[in-house]
Amino acid sequence: MADRHRPRSGEAKCSSSQATGDWAALPCDCLQQVLLLLPLRDRVAAASVCKAWRGLGDRGTLWSHVEFATHRNGSRRSELRRLLSLAAWCERHAGGTRSLSVSARVPPDCQPAALKDVAAAALAAAPSLRSLHVTTNRGFWPSFLSSLHQLRSLHLSSKEGGLSLTHDLTPLRHLTSLVLEARQAVSLSDTVRLPPGIVTVELSCIRDWLPQPLSQLAGLQRLHVRRGLVSEGVLLTEYEALGHLKALTSLALEHQEEEAWLLPPEMLLLTRLRSLSFAGNDCSRERGWALHGSDEAFDGCLARMLHLTSLDISGCCMEELMPALLHDTDQHGTAGSGSDGEEQQQGGPNANGRPAGGPRLLRLLAHGNQLEAGEEEDGQLRFPGSLRQLSIDVQLLAVSGLRLPPGCRQLALMGREKAAALRALAAGLPALLQQAPELRHLVLEPPALEALEQLGSGGAEPELVQGPGGRWRPTRLPGQPRLRQQGDALQQLRAAGVEVVELREAGQLLALLDQLAASGQQAAS
Repeated sequence: MADRHRPRSGEAKCSSSQATGDWAALPCDCLQQVLLLLPLRDRVAAASVCKAWRGLGDRGTLWSHVEFATHRNGSRRSELRRLLSLAAWCERHAGGTRSLSVSARVPPDCQPAALKDVAAAALAAAPSLRSLHVTTNRGFWPSFLSSLHQLRSLHLSSKEGGLSLTHDLTPLRHLTSLVLEARQAVSLSDTVRLPPGIVTVELSCIRDWLPQPLSQLAGLQRLHVRRGLVSEGVLLTEYEALGHLKALTSLALEHQEEEAWLLPPEMLLLTRLRSLSFAGNDCSRERGWALHGSDEAFDGCLARMLHLTSLDISGCCMEELMPALLHDTDQHGTAGSGSDGEEQQQGGPNANGRPAGGPRLLRLLAHGNQLEAGEEEDGQLRFPGSLRQLSIDVQLLAVSGLRLPPGCRQLALMGREKAAALRALAAGLPALLQQAPELRHLVLEPPALEALEQLGSGGAEPELVQGPGGRWRPTRLPGQPRLRQQGDALQQLRAAGVEVVELREAGQLLALLDQLAASGQQAAS
């Protein structure tokens, strides 16, 4: 009879696993890492489950990073109540918060009062707050920011209209990063004083000129302007503040809406640049480059940037590369993989008669242009020989005079037309593997990747012919060679040690190239 009530072996294992899987028995450090994976609302609910978990919530480490958004179904008044409840919660629990992100959409007439309450909640976390990101629907009034003495990163966003910064930020003596983002222009009042320790500034949009208060930041290292607007009657955007930012190592002036974007003369003073981007600016000759003589000015400016290693000219409608970039095409050949540009003596010509000196690029993003061979290139389209990462349009593979850098390790072929990519890959893939023996990653957008897979299945399908009754595929005649006689393209790439990587969003190209370069360095080490 005793054996009848004895638990079976499976039941004993089940009860044992339930006993050992008790969440309440987890160590505090392990439980904290699990709860940090939950959204804020679920985290608050979990912190009130039992006495042990409530004690974990009172320790403050559970609220080191807080993200709160009021974007739910309901009126803006209800979203305002949610925002006020966040303020009440912060006053009690946000003493140990290091990163606070608040996204709110509240009525315009109630917004100042709501932001004041949120500001009071942020002040409660002032002793430890390091990062603050506030997103509102209409502008921002950062009058309370001067009390956040430990703040390192400040990100202000406006979803409707522009954004104006008018208050003194010098009390934020530890601030190193400032991001101002708005749908319309971002402006800084002339009376604004900025902390001298800021090293990174990002502006989503400017109008007519670069904000003058930026000239106070003599130690600024990174400046990124994603868009520039020009008012009616204004010909060129003014960048006078650039002349005071001689410590810049990274500069991006992208998508400047001018009829013919010209190089700011203040850039002649920025000789420490390592990364430069003017993607999306119209730099075509027919738009006025030749009229203003800016070809020589641009080339001379690049020749002075001896430390430049990364250049983004994507979407600029250029017809040829600047001669200053090609000074090392024959001189370096298979250049080393150092991270810094090597300084060269200027004044003497190289093997091609070009002036010696200029940047030694390791990365060049050149897709979205109309590149052709220069007048002195003997009908060949060349790129800097020191390049390790390159992006071009996939159609360039079909150009007979294309000469890729032999040391290129990551190559991105950009293009979203499958038919054009199929023809280019079929024509240029063998030469690609021959010219770039060190290639390790081939980055393709989805249409080009589909074309490569179709090419890898045996070749291209014959084109359809328009005839009576619709489009039809011509019949292969007796004795006519088959079209499917090419080798497997994917297998050829694998045999050469090349990995094919898909790029779903063009905006993620830079991050993907950084990731591939890091993985390659880890594999080599």
